[in-house]
Amino acid sequence: MGPPGSGHVIKLLNNFIAQAICTATAEAFAVGQRAGIDVRKLVELISLGPVNSGLFQAMAKTLDGTMDGLKFELDNARKDVRYCTHPAEGLNCPLGDGRGGAPDAGAGPVPSATAGSSYRRWWRRRSS
Repeated sequence: MGPPGSGHVIKLLNNFIAQAICTATAEAFAVGQRAGIDVRKLVELISLGPVNSGLFQAMAKTLDGTMDGLKFELDNARKDVRYCTHPAEGLNCPLGDGRGGAPDAGAGPVPSATAGSSYRRWWRRRSS
């Protein structure tokens, strides 16, 4: 696997990818809804192709208010994304805002880690 600590880095990278999937899905739902697309039809079509995944299906269930598949809180996601960016910076391979800085509330386009992201707004609407 690699040197000591590699397992931890792999876990963080896994969570980083998971948050990217959830963010992209939420953004697609938000844009589709604004464009007047039947988001459930979008889910139906995506479910037939290679983008379909367990995370996508968990996000799709949130359209009906079912949040059970997404127990990972935003604060935990933000923490994991931040933890993931720090080692990347040390490898001169910055993630996040494109400037090499660790994501924080309101910093650049980081999957589900920005306080003002459509994901967070969408999540709040669905959770209330």
